[in-house]
Amino acid sequence: MDPFIGEIRLLPYTFSPQDWYPCDGRLLAPQIYQALFSLIGNRFGGDGKTSFALPNLSNQAVLGAGQGAGLANVYAFGKKTGASGVTLTAATVPSHAHTFQGLAVTPSAATATPTPQATAQLTRATVVATNKLTQLYSTAAAADATLHPAVIGPGPTSQGIAAPHENRQPFLALRFCICVQNGIYPVRP
Repeated sequence: MDPFIGEIRLLPYTFSPQDWYPCDGRLLAPQIYQALFSLIGNRFGGDGKTSFALPNLSNQAVLGAGQGAGLANVYAFGKKTGASGVTLTAATVPSHAHTFQGLAVTPSAATATPTPQATAQLTRATVVATNKLTQLYSTAAAADATLHPAVIGPGPTSQGIAAPHENRQPFLALRFCICVQNGIYPVRP
């Protein structure tokens, strides 16, 4: 099947075939690519007189234009949106808290002096017995106690994270190419 002028195909090549260019946002002259310019105009860039741009699909995900049920027309044709990295701040992280519990235990003859070995043995035993991940040694029997946040230290939940993090789904990089000439001129309905 012959391609349409302006048709975009996803290709597994490291090159663009003859009469096809990569969708990399490059500027073209309307006088040379009159048929393609008559179809896409300068909606992807350029001044529309001396230049027009091809769509730039480098590092972009392609999404069908339109709107979903009950949504505004956020997917307008030719509109670019989104970001490849997102910086978390206190305003963008949902409000939540983490409390750490310590188990207060009564010392026995074996653990009357809290040595590192005795504390480690006590910790292993109480983790197994109570299914708690954080245990502490104490000299008095008491209910579980919530630790002060300073014991744990400041974390990203209250301050945010200063650097952007990767925000893309898993992907496979291939080449988007557009037919720029020597294709079928599409007939409008």
